[in-house]
Amino acid sequence: MKSRKQQGGILMSNDYLIIRKMEITEASMDSSPVTIGFPAVSAILGFVHALQRKLQARDKGLKFTGAGISCHSFNPFIYRTKHDLKPSMTRNPPYKKKYLSKGAPFIEEGKADMNISLVIELQCGSFVPEELSSHIKSLLPHLRFSGGTIWQPEKITFVSVAWDDDAGQKKVLHQLMPGFVLLERRDLVEETMKNNGVDALDAILDHLEVCQHTAKGEDPEKDEIYWARKSGTPGWLVPVSVGYRAITPFEKIENQRDPNCEHAFAENVLTLGEFVMPIRLDSINDIIWRPSVSEETGLYVYTQKHQTKGD
Repeated sequence: MKSRKQQGGILMSNDYLIIRKMEITEASMDSSPVTIGFPAVSAILGFVHALQRKLQARDKGLKFTGAGISCHSFNPFIYRTKHDLKPSMTRNPPYKKKYLSKGAPFIEEGKADMNISLVIELQCGSFVPEELSSHIKSLLPHLRFSGGTIWQPEKITFVSVAWDDDAGQKKVLHQLMPGFVLLERRDLVEETMKNNGVDALDAILDHLEVCQHTAKGEDPEKDEIYWARKSGTPGWLVPVSVGYRAITPFEKIENQRDPNCEHAFAENVLTLGEFVMPIRLDSINDIIWRPSVSEETGLYVYTQKHQTKGD
């Protein structure tokens, strides 16, 4: 199977690997130091990268250039207090002798069970789909997905879709139902920063903050109080961690894990994401997250910079 068929130098179609309805148990919800919930995009694409490296042991030319994420179910380990929801904590390991007298320590990490589908964009490589599908199934139990255990997916398929095949694009997107795909909404952050003169964090909070509003009635006694997001922007918006930014120069560090590579301290990069039903979209390209590296700015992130026909 050869990906990215070309005619006259113009890209005509893409090949995709679809891992449908993969069950994940006890995945980490700690997507960044300041957010908890759906796993970071960097964690999910990290799984895709790990799978690629395993497969390249058989086919050096096989490359994953990006992936789309669809969530079918998400069950966080939480409990309700009188005023709030809090993540459930575990005591691990519970039966070691040294903990018999004083008890095991709490592991303060948010966990969740989830069911997701991935649409992975393929580039290069020559392989037999049936053989590769069987090989992927054998590899999945040995990998981790955001720290969680992977159970066998419902189905693994390969498809090739032309750019101008609208029906084929829709058919792939419909396989991600019922569920919600994660889209990047960095445009909302940039627009708020420009219009309101705030920094990136305040711009994100403006779209997530829930405030009390009052709908004026004919008289004060008929005023109606309701809760809504501060910005009023429609859609299921969430904070999402998309990668890292270097905050120190790259250099050799004493006692570093890999003596052959330079290291730098880094911090998480957050932006806004939106969960959208895939049947509302027209192109697979709209959901694909791809790596973006800028050594000048020190940004190592995943974005959805959409390609155009012929790119």
